[in-house]
Amino acid sequence: MNRKNWKFFLIIGILIIIAGFIIYPNDPIIGILGTVMGAYNVFKGIRLKRGIQPKIIREYQKREKDARQEVESKMKRTNRNRNKKV
Repeated sequence: MNRKNWKFFLIIGILIIIAGFIIYPNDPIIGILGTVMGAYNVFKGIRLKRGIQPKIIREYQKREKDARQEVESKMKRTNRNRNKKV
């Protein structure tokens, strides 16, 4: 999921909510589940529009940043050692 998918989640969520209300008189359990799932999709669409990232993506980005910083610090140390020898 990326930020471009917010329209899809919002539209699908609204359609599922409408379908849940239509199905509710015939089968209340399925209608309620549809309404809840539609509300969840609308919620996800709004979160994606705002750019709030899921926790997994934030953790992945943090690991990438830490790894990049570690490599940069190793490169700086090796450059310092090379400069001292010369």
